[in-house]
Amino acid sequence: MLFLLLTGILATQTLETVAERTRYVQSGRYDEVVNLCKGLAELYPAKARCEVFGTTPEGRTMHALVLAEEGGLTPEDARARGRQVVLAQGGIHAGELDGKDAGLALARDLLEGKTAPKLLTRVTFVLVPVYNVDGHENVAAANRPNQLGPETPGFRVTAQRLNLNRDYAKADAPETRAMLALLRKWDPLVYVDLHTTNGMDFQPDVAVLVEPRFGWPAAMREAGEKISRTLMTKLRTSGHIPLDFYPSPEDETQPLSGWAHAVASPRFATGYWQQWQRFAVLVESHALKTNARRVRASRDALLGVLELVRDDGVALAAAASAAQAAMTNLGGTDVSLAFAPTGTAKLIEFRGVAYKELPSLITGKHWVQFDPSRPKIWKTPMLRDVVPQLTARAPRGGYVVPAPWVPVVSPVLAAHGLTSKLVVKGGPIDREVWKPATIKVAPRTTEGRTRVEVTGSWSADHGDITPGSLYVPVAQRGGALAMHLLEPQAPDSLVAWGFMNAIFEAREYVELMVLEPFARELLASDPQVKKDFDALVKSGASEAERIDFFYRRHPAHDRLRDAYPVVRVSAAVD
Repeated sequence: MLFLLLTGILATQTLETVAERTRYVQSGRYDEVVNLCKGLAELYPAKARCEVFGTTPEGRTMHALVLAEEGGLTPEDARARGRQVVLAQGGIHAGELDGKDAGLALARDLLEGKTAPKLLTRVTFVLVPVYNVDGHENVAAANRPNQLGPETPGFRVTAQRLNLNRDYAKADAPETRAMLALLRKWDPLVYVDLHTTNGMDFQPDVAVLVEPRFGWPAAMREAGEKISRTLMTKLRTSGHIPLDFYPSPEDETQPLSGWAHAVASPRFATGYWQQWQRFAVLVESHALKTNARRVRASRDALLGVLELVRDDGVALAAAASAAQAAMTNLGGTDVSLAFAPTGTAKLIEFRGVAYKELPSLITGKHWVQFDPSRPKIWKTPMLRDVVPQLTARAPRGGYVVPAPWVPVVSPVLAAHGLTSKLVVKGGPIDREVWKPATIKVAPRTTEGRTRVEVTGSWSADHGDITPGSLYVPVAQRGGALAMHLLEPQAPDSLVAWGFMNAIFEAREYVELMVLEPFARELLASDPQVKKDFDALVKSGASEAERIDFFYRRHPAHDRLRDAYPVVRVSAAVD
């Protein structure tokens, strides 16, 4: 029976990928992913399972291939056996196909026992070959012009024109919500996101960034640093020239302008998963290497992660579990919401290539022409240290979302699996309210939303919590993520992503025929108002700004304008 099944599969397809058969000139369409996922599960029913975990806006199914030996093919069984889980995804940007082609070939070789025999007895490997499925099928020869092959890759964003690697926090895309559910289901110890770089030319062929290494939670940084060192050693041993930072210089037109370590915010895969006290690994093969070399680099990096978890999974899981347990005491502690490179830059020897700076007809400045045939050592500055740029102290209790805003906030919390409960009784309570200092609305949309940047502070207040409000405790595993969403100044908060833009809009007005007499009287009676208004006029303020100056001082002023509706509380609310 197995022989007949194998014969039938091989009659319609080979277990080689299109990339392998064409020597990496081409990459297969999504039907190859589906066929290989189902075919490998049928050939190795005790070691592989193919599952659908979502549907795209264009109606395509999102597939995951699960690999394990001697049990562990379901999350429940993997947990019961103490099996560590690695979840890897390719094609979140669907023109970057190295992860897909590397992952499928590696999965096949693991099942056939050609690579790392017995690894799957200690690790459950969940592979999503293509995350952005609709983008993968939006093929064109002109896609990914800054990359060497393959022919006719997919497009960067989804059919809804959303960048999935900017969507983890706000969770707008159905693909994102499907992936968040898959992550909650499997709770992988390590989440691997496979990409291809943009940018300049140089000798290194792959960058691998591990978090938490500089990010949050700090208790996992030592283990993250160990993962990074181990992967660098493995990749160098395999003949690669790896980097442990993303090779984007301070100035793209100045190759020697310098590098810096960084920490991704929760809108990114690697910034998101560390908020759940787990490890995330970003793999970036170098776009200007041949497709064959890029796929090999991605494969070796992915295999390196699997081998590392096989060998050190128990210790890594212990570090993650300790950080997770600490979340029950998050209230009153400082949580880092954004990071920035710091310190004194030190010169490093970077393996670059020769280049010329030529006059640019486009910019009027210059452009850089690289010559990869001439290796050259660049001496470039490097900022190795990273420190918190924005820190907030967690409330002792949590956050309360008033009833009118629950329909806006609750679906996002639910997409992340964050714990919350509806307030039944409510009543007067001591609380903290947010008072803005500055509000800056972006002039153009980002990812389909109008972003808002705010500064301000919390201050003590006393008021009512009404029934129907939503209480979000910080004493939960995702408590830090809740802070990223509900602290308005955080770069990936709901405020920052424009979920609450209506609060910044004037909803009432005063006619000039009413405001003018009021303004004259106020200027005559209040010297400070006159001084402030004179300064405003001198600054060149617009007519609207001058009207708003007096409107905000008029008794009819909309008191809820600019008022952030979410409050912080020091204890649970019933």
